Amino acid sequence: MANFTIKRTVHTGIAVANLERSKAFYRDVLGFPVTDTIHHTGKMVGDLMGLEGAEVDIAFVTLPGHEIELLQFSVPSGVNKSNLRPVDPGCKHIAFEVDDVEAVLDAIKTAGFDTVGPPQMPASGPRKGGKIVYTRDPDGTFLEFMQMPKA
Repeated sequence: MANFTIKRTVHTGIAVANLERSKAFYRDVLGFPVTDTIHHTGKMVGDLMGLEGAEVDIAFVTLPGHEIELLQFSVPSGVNKSNLRPVDPGCKHIAFEVDDVEAVLDAIKTAGFDTVGPPQMPASGPRKGGKIVYTRDPDGTFLEFMQMPKA
């Protein structure tokens, strides 16, 4: 048994290839406030990340009760783009409750993004009667939008 208490989730960090593009997606397409960019470098960053000489630009996306930390590393170079599938270990997704999945679909399609598949309506379980759809952000992170069933 752990002898400590985790008080809350603070943020979810996502490494991105182009910070300005990702900020625009979360701000302009999804409507979240996004902070200015902060640049971090030095021994502390390298030691924290386990990447000697690391340099990173960071911005935060403010969500209700949570934040997404967007990180673009300028050092080291030669990053790999992830193409994980939902079944692959390490794959992640962020789920958002929305009031209108169709309005989300319009916003992401207008911005040039597509869904992973068509919206689905669960036939059983606690989400029965709701509507769910997956898309990806500009770097391939899965985003789930859930319209809860009517009470």
